[in-house]
Order: sequence, then structure tokens, then C-alpha cells
Amino acid sequence: MQVLQVQLEVGPDPAEVGRARRWARSRLVGSGIGDDEPLAETLILLISELVTNAVVHTGCPAVLRMLFGGSGASGAAGTVRVEVADASDCPPRPRHAQGED
Repeated sequence: MQVLQVQLEVGPDPAEVGRARRWARSRLVGSGIGDDEPLAETLILLISELVTNAVVHTGCPAVLRMLFGGSGASGAAGTVRVEVADASDCPPRPRHAQGED
């Protein structure tokens, strides 16, 4: 299977989330996923949430990575994998929502 990997370095600033969304949207369109397709809308929402969490809760730079699966015998053609990694040494802490959270 062929896999295309693209990545964007994101600074530790909440304003970077919009840049990450625009970048991801352009990569999705470039891969043949239409801007108005439900898949694109879902992926952009997920990317927005993941990048926001990474930069807001860690205050560290992050890397947004998208992997596009090609044709192959594994049946993974047309797949998109999204990863966000931050530079924080602190592990995530589960929180419990209160009231209107």
C-alpha cells in the first residue's frame, strides 16, 4: 500500500489552530476529498479539537500529521489517519466534566 504523509509544525499559540485547519483542508482537497464532503467536515472538526487541546493545554509546539492511504491489498485504500503530537513531557490528565462543561 502506498501512503502519503504530510505534516505541519504548529506553534504554541491558539491562533495556530485556524492555520492548521486551513492547511488540513487544502491537503484534503489535494488528496481528492471534496471540501464539502461529510468526511472532510468531520476530519476538520477532529483536527481542530486535537490541535486546540495540544496547544492550549500544554503551551508547547505540536505537529499535525496526516497520512493518506493508497490502493493496496489490505483494503485500506482511501483512508486518512490524523495524528497530533505535542512536545510536553507531562502525560494527559483525565478530567471529569461538571455541570455545563
